[in-house]
Amino acid sequence: MFEPPLHLNERHIFSSLPPIYKLSAKECALLTNEKQTNEDLNDEQMKEKYPGLQHCPLNIHCILPDGIQVENHPIKDQQSNWGLYATKFFSKNSILFLPKSYGYIYDENMDYNLIIDPNGPVIPMNTRRHTSDCGKGVRELITYGALINHSCDPNCYLNSAYADLKKDEPLAAIALCDIYPNDQITVDYNLFGYSMNGFIENCSCRMPSCRGYCYGFKYLSEIEKDKLLPYAAFHVQIDYWKDKLNQ
Repeated sequence: MFEPPLHLNERHIFSSLPPIYKLSAKECALLTNEKQTNEDLNDEQMKEKYPGLQHCPLNIHCILPDGIQVENHPIKDQQSNWGLYATKFFSKNSILFLPKSYGYIYDENMDYNLIIDPNGPVIPMNTRRHTSDCGKGVRELITYGALINHSCDPNCYLNSAYADLKKDEPLAAIALCDIYPNDQITVDYNLFGYSMNGFIENCSCRMPSCRGYCYGFKYLSEIEKDKLLPYAAFHVQIDYWKDKLNQ
C-alpha cells in the first residue's frame, strides 16, 4: 500500500480521497471522467454525455487571448512548425490563458483549418493530431490551445483544477517560470498521456535536458515522475498510482 506525496492531498481535486491513496474501480472511473463506460453507451446516451456532438467542421474560427500570438518557425526541410508565443511578460505561477473548447466531434481522421481572427493566419490541422481522445469514437476539439508545442523543459503546464474554469474552458495554462515577450509557450506532452509509446520518436525541442523522445509519463525516470507528478493530468496521476499499487 502506497501513500502519495503530501502535495497531492493538498490539491482540491484530491480532497475527497482518503489519506491512503488506494482507489477502488468506481473511484478510478469517476476521477477519469468515466471514459471506460463509453463502451456501454448507445448513440442517444453518447449525445447526452457529449452535447453538440458533430462531425468536424472544415473551418474553425477563434480569437487569441491577450498576450499571445501564433507564429510559424519552420524546422528541418522547411516543415511548418506553428506555435504559441508570448507578446508580454507573464510572471511565474500566473495564468497565461484558458484554452477554449470548441466542443465534441466524431473520431474521424480529418483535416481542417484553424482560422485566427481577425486577419490572422489559416493553419492546417488534423483531428488525430490536434484533438483529445474521449473514447468510443469521440474527441474534444480545442482551438488555439492545440498549437502548444512540446518541450522536455517546458515553461507552462495545463491545470484543470483551476477554480474559476467555465464549461467551455477545461484547462488553465499556468507559467512554471517567468515568461518574456517572444518566448514560445511550451508544455511537456508526457503529462497528458500515461503511455504514448512512439508518439514522438525524435524530439526536436533542442533543450539541454531533451530526452530525445516522448512516450508518456510511464516511461519517465522515477526521479522525473516524482518531480512532475503534481503537474500531470488527472488520468495520468490515477494511472500512475494504479501501477504503483499493482506492483
